[in-house]
Amino acid sequence: MRRLSFVLRSCVSPWIVLPVIGLSIANWMQRNRTFLGEGMWTVEWAAIAIPLIGIFVAGGAAVDAARFTTPGRYHVALTARHPSRLWLMLFSAATVPAICVHIAGIAVHLALGGVRNPSVGWIAMIMAVIVQCLGLLWFGAIGLLIGRYFRPAAAGVLAASAAFGAFYIFSTYGRPRFGLLSLGGATIPRIGLTWNAGFLALQALLFGATIALAILLPSRGTTTGLAPTRMGSVALSAVVIVPILASQFSPWVQRNVVGAQELPQTCDGVAPRICYYGEHTAFGAAAAPQIRRLVEAARRAGYDAFSYPVINESSATAANRTATSASFPMLSSYLDDHSINDEELVRALVLPTHCPGLYAAQPPSEAFWSQVDNLTATWLALVEHPASPPASSPSSPAGAVRLSPAQALATVQQVQGCRW
Repeated sequence: MRRLSFVLRSCVSPWIVLPVIGLSIANWMQRNRTFLGEGMWTVEWAAIAIPLIGIFVAGGAAVDAARFTTPGRYHVALTARHPSRLWLMLFSAATVPAICVHIAGIAVHLALGGVRNPSVGWIAMIMAVIVQCLGLLWFGAIGLLIGRYFRPAAAGVLAASAAFGAFYIFSTYGRPRFGLLSLGGATIPRIGLTWNAGFLALQALLFGATIALAILLPSRGTTTGLAPTRMGSVALSAVVIVPILASQFSPWVQRNVVGAQELPQTCDGVAPRICYYGEHTAFGAAAAPQIRRLVEAARRAGYDAFSYPVINESSATAANRTATSASFPMLSSYLDDHSINDEELVRALVLPTHCPGLYAAQPPSEAFWSQVDNLTATWLALVEHPASPPASSPSSPAGAVRLSPAQALATVQQVQGCRW
């Protein structure tokens, strides 16, 4: 208790937990928290705030390290028999509160989402959270390292700037290469993906090594404070150079996530049989009645082309559809305000996302997109005006026209058969 009291009285870094809490809450409140229920997405969402939190952690650690090494009231590091204990205390004061806030946020939202059987598995999720926490520790270690050799004000500014710059240097921005600070940050569903175990392991190894070097860096006393020894200078260079080299020479861990094929298991009704992922139960339960309403409207009007026997939710890596079935992703309208937009849903149902040509270097022709627009317009007209469908619907794509049942069937067979 005496040590805790001393830290709270003498250190700045424990109090950075206040802005950290604010950043964490702001991050979790984005986009109506529609990620609730999906384990991997929840963990990846938490990582969005890590770069900003890291700036505060690094700055706080640097200010405290500088205050305890600059000659004056708190020049403990210049006289301590075991300075590594001091560094560990300051390091803990800066990082432990932020890590507690980070883990608490993830735990609360996993509980709110009712996550019980995440598709990626609990072990993978725990590994990812551990690496994220190591990332926060790394920011604290960088601040501690900088704070030893500068005055408090300069140390805080330099450490915060270094943390900001490090994120851009050691992140991948979607490029296929290793990035030490590529800790996640998804704002879209992650079903169909899982973490690359090799990527996480290399991150953990480099984080651990550079954190240890930063804390145990050999230093010598001077008339103005501390300076690194010759061996310390070598270690200091390694803290910067090793992550850069790893990003250039780690071809076997180029992506932090990899594909994980999995079919939706939760199904609703028959003809059509609508299936969605268990982690998306809230979305699936909202989308299924809407899909059934669309199919029923088409059947009543005699448009068998839209009577798909099976309709599956698609994932980030699998269309989950064939020439005789349809699929739908988690819709952007649902992500925005939990609503289901008919036009977006109909377009998703008719778009042949299972066709390789849709993703080829040479994009589909204008004629193909006109066919998709016509199918969308036709189906929307059947839903919005079931008694006497007009040539097009007000919400239809511009320039699209309504097809007859025979024309719709021929067009669906051509589009679904990937013939264009």
